[in-house]
Amino acid sequence: TQGAVHLFLGRGGGEFALSADQILYGEAPTEGEDGEEEWTGVRDARFGSYLAAGDFDGDDLCDLAAYGISPTGDGNHGYVALHRGRAGVERDRGGVEEHAGLRLSGLIEGDLNGRLGRFLAFGDFDGDGKDDLVVTHPHSTVMERADAGSAYIILGRRLSAMPAREDQFPIDLADRT
Repeated sequence: TQGAVHLFLGRGGGEFALSADQILYGEAPTEGEDGEEEWTGVRDARFGSYLAAGDFDGDDLCDLAAYGISPTGDGNHGYVALHRGRAGVERDRGGVEEHAGLRLSGLIEGDLNGRLGRFLAFGDFDGDGKDDLVVTHPHSTVMERADAGSAYIILGRRLSAMPAREDQFPIDLADRT
């Protein structure tokens, strides 16, 4: 129940291989025994239950946003992992970066079932040529109303080539709510 996303890259003429070109697993950055950052599997993450694809950083490569259950195990608050697209080189056909370049967490004190990222969408809402990411928080508490729900628009921007080190709550990054 860790979850996985199987990517099948088109081969031209509408054909696909019989096996996935790339597999992404639900994982989170943790500190290893040597103090270095490691990415480890997240039990019961259900990673990839909901997906959206678009060009978030404007590099003409398809980026992938995937929903999973947050790794803390204390509720069903969800998280979104945004994986940068990568170009193919020689025999490597491309795909997306193995680790997320941006992770959004839905953990808010007292709101353990907000399910951040349960629905995702890309679209260029501000007309700048970069796809913007809409992240829903369908069961969040808003103005003391349980399950009122909310949505965040995070305008497309450059993503670091390095993996995300910490979860960030989308309200801190959101350009519109």
